[in-house]
Amino acid sequence: MIPPYTRHGILPPFLDDPTHPSGRSPFDATIDEVIGRFSTSPRRIEILAGFLAFRAALRAAGMTSGTQWLDGSFVEDRGTEPNDVDVVTFHRLAPMEDAAFAAAHPELSRSRQTKASFKVDAYFVPLCSDDRWQIVPTTAYWYGLFGHQRITERWKGMVQVHLDSSDDDASARAALAARRGGTP
Repeated sequence: MIPPYTRHGILPPFLDDPTHPSGRSPFDATIDEVIGRFSTSPRRIEILAGFLAFRAALRAAGMTSGTQWLDGSFVEDRGTEPNDVDVVTFHRLAPMEDAAFAAAHPELSRSRQTKASFKVDAYFVPLCSDDRWQIVPTTAYWYGLFGHQRITERWKGMVQVHLDSSDDDASARAALAARRGGTP
């Protein structure tokens, strides 16, 4: 569930009790909930269409399992339109597969290219790393970076969606097309 915005136009970092996992950021959501909550303007619909295309391209290239954190101005209510959505993908490719994926798919693994092609500022955290201890500081880095507004330094929440189900994305594409007034 994606909680309501705070009075500052950001998602809260937690609900009620920060010690309860279900009530703290990143907030688990379905892709349909993401579409329902954030497709509030033509620009946001365009970004979400790019995000869905990015997810489809990841799966087609072999990255079929993982979770994604969504953040940045896209998940805020600033009164201005975002340029993209920030996405950290935690995936389960083995180290050799991860290196091969990045080499074979620079259009999916380099932020500059994903921003241009999909309106997704993409970052990746391999969960099957040879250096398993590196997962902890890397996750802490992304949580610290995206868990705060850059300008105000306010602590804020993120949204988490799972990458595993392409069926969910199909219904999300249809919902997004309906909001656009077209076909998926």
